[in-house]
Amino acid sequence: MLRRRLYRLGYRRSDVIQLYRFTNWLMQLPKSLDQELWWTIKQEEGVQTMPYISYAEQLGMEEGLEKGLQQGLRQGLLLGIDLALKLKFGLTAAALVPEIGQIEDVALLQAAQARIEFAATPDAVRAVYRDALA
Repeated sequence: MLRRRLYRLGYRRSDVIQLYRFTNWLMQLPKSLDQELWWTIKQEEGVQTMPYISYAEQLGMEEGLEKGLQQGLRQGLLLGIDLALKLKFGLTAAALVPEIGQIEDVALLQAAQARIEFAATPDAVRAVYRDALA
């Protein structure tokens, strides 16, 4: 593979990545081939640059991944709640959006989202999280 030969000739990793970006700009691979190429690069470079990851490093990576997933889930819930409130109650629910945006607990956001479907008023949704924000 060209990449391996470039490394053998003394090119740095940043140079090889820059060349990849340039060739990708000139001629983009189909998604399946691009994924296969990156998988191969990760496998080969993983062996060369990271022969061992300690248990503590693995835990840190897993914790970071979990935190990122929770943040993504929270953001998705907030967007869904905002849309559901607008569709169900119109402008009368506008005051709830900043209040709900303060909620960090994903389970509480899920409860608020579930309540919207059957709530008759915005205050019925507010009742789900009122005590948590007090």
